[in-house]
Amino acid sequence: RGSEPGKMAALGLGGDGKLFEETVNSDRIKKLLDPSPSATAGLKEKIQGMKHLIAMMAKGRDVSEFYADVVRNVVTKDVELKKLAYMFLSHYADHSAQCRELALMAVASYQKDMEQHNALVRGMALRVLCSIRVREIVPIQLIGAKKLMRDMSPYVRKVCTLALTKIYSLDPTVKEDLVDILDVLLNDKAVAVLSSAIAAYSDVCPDRPEVLHRHYRKLCTVVADLDEWAQITALNVLTRYARTQFTDPRRTLSDADKAALDAARAARSAKAKAKPARRAGFYSDDEDETDSAPEDFAATVEDDASSLDADHALLIRAAIPLLKSRNAGVVLAVAGVYHYLAPRSRAHAEMVGRGLVRAMRGHRETQYIVLTSIVKLAGEYPEMFNQFLQDFYVAASEPASVKFMKVDVLASLASSTNASLILHEFTRYVRDTDKAFVSHCIRAVSRVAAIVPDAGGRVLRGLMGLVKTENSDVVAESVVAIRQLLQQGGDLNESVVVDLARMLPGISNPTARAAIVWIVGEFQDKAGIAAMAPDTLRMLAKSFRAEDKEVKNQVLNLAVKLSLRQPESKPVALLCQYVLELCRYDLDYDLRDRARQLRALLGAATSADGAAAASGGKARAAAVVLVAKPAPQMQRASTGAGSTDHQFGSLSFMVGHTAAGYSPIVDWALEASSPD
Repeated sequence: RGSEPGKMAALGLGGDGKLFEETVNSDRIKKLLDPSPSATAGLKEKIQGMKHLIAMMAKGRDVSEFYADVVRNVVTKDVELKKLAYMFLSHYADHSAQCRELALMAVASYQKDMEQHNALVRGMALRVLCSIRVREIVPIQLIGAKKLMRDMSPYVRKVCTLALTKIYSLDPTVKEDLVDILDVLLNDKAVAVLSSAIAAYSDVCPDRPEVLHRHYRKLCTVVADLDEWAQITALNVLTRYARTQFTDPRRTLSDADKAALDAARAARSAKAKAKPARRAGFYSDDEDETDSAPEDFAATVEDDASSLDADHALLIRAAIPLLKSRNAGVVLAVAGVYHYLAPRSRAHAEMVGRGLVRAMRGHRETQYIVLTSIVKLAGEYPEMFNQFLQDFYVAASEPASVKFMKVDVLASLASSTNASLILHEFTRYVRDTDKAFVSHCIRAVSRVAAIVPDAGGRVLRGLMGLVKTENSDVVAESVVAIRQLLQQGGDLNESVVVDLARMLPGISNPTARAAIVWIVGEFQDKAGIAAMAPDTLRMLAKSFRAEDKEVKNQVLNLAVKLSLRQPESKPVALLCQYVLELCRYDLDYDLRDRARQLRALLGAATSADGAAAASGGKARAAAVVLVAKPAPQMQRASTGAGSTDHQFGSLSFMVGHTAAGYSPIVDWALEASSPD
């Protein structure tokens, strides 16, 4: 059997790990941290006490009561004790007013430690100093930042960069001094410093593009070397900068520009044909060895030189390789560069689409965020994802939110070439047990029929089958979708309307019933529909009192339309008069007002002396009631989260409303400028 230390080491509790398991009372810690000469605790005991505090702090315990004891241990020559003390002080520097007052007692020590030989001590001293949220010491913090902005250690310069944001949030009036420091740090050669400098620029002076003028080309060159989160910030910053310095590449080109662009593309096409085919590497992915590789994309950007500034193209070329990043946030940032800066071309679209589809295969949270962006892009540029159609097929194990968005993407990608595949896939989805998902699929099917009119007949037959189902919500969505398809125009199938009217007694959903009544009243130019419309009105008049408000409104419309289209029919006239009387005494005042208006239009209202109203009432009613209705505008993408006008990829874009700290995307410059 092993020894006790061996067992602790095997359990991961050896060394300092055991501190997380031990419990030490407050008096014991105060004795260990006592810096007075009469104290019995030595250097090792003080270090042990600090480790206990750090362990308790890591476990979430509030140990700010020991702040005064730790402050008194800052003045020490031992580097390890000083590091532990600074870790504690930086964590609790702004915990309370008492901690801030105690931190001020050691300001002189922090300033002195900023001249230490140990780079870690210098950096932590500035970090603690700038963590003190007392406005009166801002000048001292500025002096420290200016002193260390040219430090030999990249770590210290990085801490100095991060301190700028803290100083600015404490006192925005020193912005000009911070901009001068930031200008120096943006010229730094260390990638870690540049990462923090770009973040500081985004927080301190995002409205000062002139600060980036002389650093723009350098940032475009090194963006691939930054850490992943800095790449997201850098791409967003450079996107906003490019919008203020360059002109819109999608603007209308002159004839000379178009000729130059066509010549460049023809030259590239000839060069590509002469180039031998490249074999895929043994360890390569098939999808990565296509003709849309990054270097080919860069060549395409060069082809657009007639419409792109050289520095504008530089940013796009620098961003494209980041589509293969393992961080989905970076891929979304590159998609934002494409969305806001790049000219529209097939090469652009396929590269960005491939990157987004790859990022979509991550965790569920990542999948939801990426899909929200894909829904928007697919609605605007469906060519981006046409070749990835099967990646948006719905799996039974996926959460409902992901299913809904994938259905939206499939509907947005519909075209004459793939409509049959998409409709076949939707045929499987409408059999799902989740009726909310089925209703969403029905709305998507109607959008497919609107995008591809040739598929309207097949969609209409499928929707008629769904009307016969037992679920009222599915029936309602199906009838509404049929109404929208009939409004789109084309050859009207008379039997569809007749079948819907026959199904009316068995349908209980108010929305579905109202839609059917509207259809019967709107399409009476067909003989078969006109013949059965009076009988439909008779049945509805009998059940009028039990109908829902929206159904009553449509019954009233049907009665008026029938009386105008069949003025010679006495039964129709009597039914219309009966419905108007029912509406006159209905409990809903909106319905009563509408009935009074239509009665006046029909000329059925009487004057004060009992005489009939003007004979031209029916003509006026026909001009109002029987006017041609505009077809509904069917959007490619649904209107949900991610469908707003907020900046692509932002939090406001995700939640669908303006979040705190949101800044809208800036407009294009009227004239291009140079970063020189």
